Amino acid sequence: MATNEQSCKPAGQIRAGLIFLGIASLLKWVLDKNVSADWADGLVGMLYGLSIGFMLVGIWRNSRRRRTDDGRNRQNRRRR
Repeated sequence: MATNEQSCKPAGQIRAGLIFLGIASLLKWVLDKNVSADWADGLVGMLYGLSIGFMLVGIWRNSRRRRTDDGRNRQNRRRR
């Protein structure tokens, strides 16, 4: 299980989104044959939504972190 420190990193959020995406894809394949369409669509839709949300937030936080890192590096170069 991911520690709290790992789950706060953007890479951890993107990884969680990819895991939800894989689970949703597998469940869609399995549940379409065995469960009523309403429950299967609801569960798969929820997992797809979670995966999209986690990946979007992870990508957004990753790009924000890179912008602040670039700004810090530029300031440090000017001081030298």
